[in-house]
Amino acid sequence: MMSDGPRPIVIAVHGLACARDDWTPLADRLGNRAGVVPLALPGHEGQPADPDCQTIPALADFVNTRRDQVRRGPQVLVGHSMGARIVLEAAARRPDGLAGVVMIDNSLQAAGDPDDAVAARRSLTDSERARRSDALFGGMFCGRPMPDLQRRVMADLAAMSPVALAAFGEAIVRWDAASAAERLRTLRVPMLVLQATTAEAGPARRPIGPDEDTQWTRLVRAQAGTRAAIVNLPGLGHFPHAEAPDRVARELSAFLLRALPETVAP
Repeated sequence: MMSDGPRPIVIAVHGLACARDDWTPLADRLGNRAGVVPLALPGHEGQPADPDCQTIPALADFVNTRRDQVRRGPQVLVGHSMGARIVLEAAARRPDGLAGVVMIDNSLQAAGDPDDAVAARRSLTDSERARRSDALFGGMFCGRPMPDLQRRVMADLAAMSPVALAAFGEAIVRWDAASAAERLRTLRVPMLVLQATTAEAGPARRPIGPDEDTQWTRLVRAQAGTRAAIVNLPGLGHFPHAEAPDRVARELSAFLLRALPETVAP
């Protein structure tokens, strides 16, 4: 149920080799609590790769430009996986008009010197990189069976050019090492972290336990403190917003109510 205030706008950003349709189950569950605007990132959904938009900062600028095209009202940025990094960067670059940032099943893939992190990734052979990619993406579906989504994601991954895929991968490790901690430390917008999996034991993901921390959630606690609420979603894979949209919608609705009590009625 909505109050008399303007309806909040949820701008949803998908992850690597993902798509806007990933957000449909969540948008359906949110109903009239919020308007959901899913974005298609450059180089995805059949769009040609744009070499000038293959870093996390460039993708964040893309998101902020799209924010200007959305109707007026309080905005919440929601990102999944690579999209979580993008929305955090976008919020740090332009926090005005934002009521909150939600990061779904992100990870921390690198720390330390960003150049070293990129060099380590580049040192992998083609076969090593392919094995890691197959393990990483195949392991995303470690929760409830999602055969249609899995087929689509793996097909989109196969259709992506190796050059673009490598660029996005390097962008992730560079941003993780260079910017993740600082962005979490300095952002003054309320944050919600929904965590379902971890890949700390290797490239393959696994569901986390109810009270388990990951490298990413430990970093969030250390840098953001009480400005970030962390909720574990055990028993799910890497796409909790598609696997358990009712649960994610409840968490997101509660976050909206806390951030915008004058706009969203319980």
